[in-house]
Amino acid sequence: LWGELQPTDVGRLPLDHDSTIYNDIQPLGKSYSDFPWFTGIDIENGYGFVSISHGLQVLDLHGDPANPTVLGKLPYTSFPAWVDSAEDKWPLVAVDAPAGVDNIAAVVGHSGIGIAIVDLTDKTRPQVLYQNNAKYGEEVYTATLGGTQYAFMAASGGSPQGGIYIYNMSQARQYTRCLEAFPARGETQ
Repeated sequence: LWGELQPTDVGRLPLDHDSTIYNDIQPLGKSYSDFPWFTGIDIENGYGFVSISHGLQVLDLHGDPANPTVLGKLPYTSFPAWVDSAEDKWPLVAVDAPAGVDNIAAVVGHSGIGIAIVDLTDKTRPQVLYQNNAKYGEEVYTATLGGTQYAFMAASGGSPQGGIYIYNMSQARQYTRCLEAFPARGETQ
């Protein structure tokens, strides 16, 4: 029935793989950011980059891909700007790194998060280099073109509006926690 692609977790899921037990009415002392709400994954050079609702995880897949080692995490508190709506429970939605590149990635989110370019050189300590907020990121695609790394964010809305936004990831390497909403209404570059 499964063919080549089969689940590696059989039987009862380990708690760090299971978000189905979460009850937001009686959260058992846990908040949304404490659960692994998996929203996207990219794999480059034996490393997994996983967007979770409130952050990013870096996994080492070199040993046992069925049981990857978590090398580092980027919590939501590391983003210079966070959600503009308390009702968005799973704000981060996608992650991507350029093909064959494992030291930089882009992650996008709803509710004004927009896009963040993340330095993954030290995989135990991911760092936000640049964030363009005030947009509602839905998807992200990254590529190396002419030796320069770019991120393309599809935004469903925000300021000034939805559309495709292009970011120079190579240029973002010069920043640390840089935040701008440009070209949002009233923002200057």
